Amino acid sequence: MKICYSIMLAAVLAASPGGTARGQCVQGWNAMPGVSGGTASLDAMTWWDPDGTGPLPRLLIAGGEFATAGVVACENIAAWNGSTWAPLGTGINGGVSALTVLSNGELVAAGTFSLAGGVACSNIAAWDGSVWHPLGSGVDGTVYALTKLPGGELVAGGNFITAGGVSAHGVARWNGTAWSPFGTGIGGVVYSLTVMTSGDLVAGGNFVMAGGTTVRHVARWTGSAWQGFAGGMNAAVLAVAAMSNGDLIASGIFSQRIGRFDGTAWQTIGTGLNFQALVLLPRTPTEFIAGGHFTFAGGLPASKVARWDGSAWSPMGIGMDQYVISLLSMPNGDVLAGGGFTSADGSPVDHLARWSECALCPSDFDGDGFVTGDDFDAYVAAFEAGDIASDFDHDGFVTGDDFDAFVSAFEAGC
Repeated sequence: MKICYSIMLAAVLAASPGGTARGQCVQGWNAMPGVSGGTASLDAMTWWDPDGTGPLPRLLIAGGEFATAGVVACENIAAWNGSTWAPLGTGINGGVSALTVLSNGELVAAGTFSLAGGVACSNIAAWDGSVWHPLGSGVDGTVYALTKLPGGELVAGGNFITAGGVSAHGVARWNGTAWSPFGTGIGGVVYSLTVMTSGDLVAGGNFVMAGGTTVRHVARWTGSAWQGFAGGMNAAVLAVAAMSNGDLIASGIFSQRIGRFDGTAWQTIGTGLNFQALVLLPRTPTEFIAGGHFTFAGGLPASKVARWDGSAWSPMGIGMDQYVISLLSMPNGDVLAGGGFTSADGSPVDHLARWSECALCPSDFDGDGFVTGDDFDAYVAAFEAGDIASDFDHDGFVTGDDFDAFVSAFEAGC
C-alpha cells in the first residue's frame, strides 16, 4: 500500500502546481452519525488513545444519555473510530456528564450512575481499554465536571458531600489510590472546573462560600486556600474556561450571562449573551466558542452557539434548534458540538454536528500555507491510521472517497 502511495505521490506532485494555498472559504455545520434513544442528549466528549503512543488511532469518546450511537447499542457512552461507533463494555447505567483521561492513559467517565460495565461504581468510573473499574468508593452524588491538576491528579466537581467516604463538599481530588478534599470544600454545587495557567484550580457553580470565604459562585484553590474573583457573580456560574493568556471566562445566569476576569477585575464581553452558555471552548489566547441556551450574542442572532474573536461576537452558521452542552476541537481545526439539538444549520442531526472551519486551501493539510508533498504525506499517515481528521468530505466516515477527494484537491493545487 505504501509503495502505491509513493507512486501516486510522484505522479500527483508532477501534475500539481504547488505554491501558496488559495481557495474558496466555506464554513458550516455537517451531520455526523450521532446518538438516539432515551432522553437522547450528547453531554460530554473527549479524545482517548487506547494504546498511548502505539499504532492505534485515538478515538472520539461521547457520553450523555442515549441508548444508541449510530446504529450500535451503546448505553450512555460510546467510541467513534472515524467510521463506526462501538460500545465500551456494557456501558453505564445512568447519565454521563463529564469525561477526561488520567495520566496513566485510562478514560474516566462521571455523572449520575451506580454501575459501569456491570461493576458497582458510584457516579465515577475508569475504563482501562477492557473493563470498567471504580475509583475507590466513588462519590455520593452527581458529578458534573472533571479536570486534572498540573501534577496529574484528577479533580471531580458536582453535587456531593463525600468522596471515598471522606468529607469533600462539592469538589474532591483522586491521586490514583485515594480521594481527598480541598480544604473544607464548596458550600453548594459545582458545575464546571478549569485550571488556570498559574496552576490554580477554578470552580464555578451555585454557591456563595468556599472554604469559609465569601466568593459568590466562582472560586480558585491556590494550593492552600479558596479565594474569590473580585466579588464574584450575582447568580450561578455554569461554565468556566481558562484562556492561555491568563484570563478566565465564566458564563451562567448572572447579569450579561458571560464575563472575563483579566487578573484584576471582571470585564464585559461585548454586550454578552441573552441566555446562559453551558460550555466554553478556548481556541486561541483571546478567542473562544460558547455553546448553550442563548439565541443572541453581542446583539446578533446566534442560535445556541457563537464565536468571540477577541473583539466581537459572530454566529456560527444558522446554529442549532436546542441547547449545546459539549464542544471539542478536532486536529484539523474543525469543532464538534453535542447537546440536545436535532437540527444544525437547518439540517437534521442526531445530537452531534461538526463545524468545518474556513480553510483557504483544504489540501494544505499541515496548515503551513503551502501545498507540498508534506501535505500528501501527512494526509496519508492520518488516512492509514483511520484518524477522523482524514474525513476530507466531512460525511463522518473515513473511506476511500475521502482519499479520492483529497487527491483531487491536491492535484488542483488546493
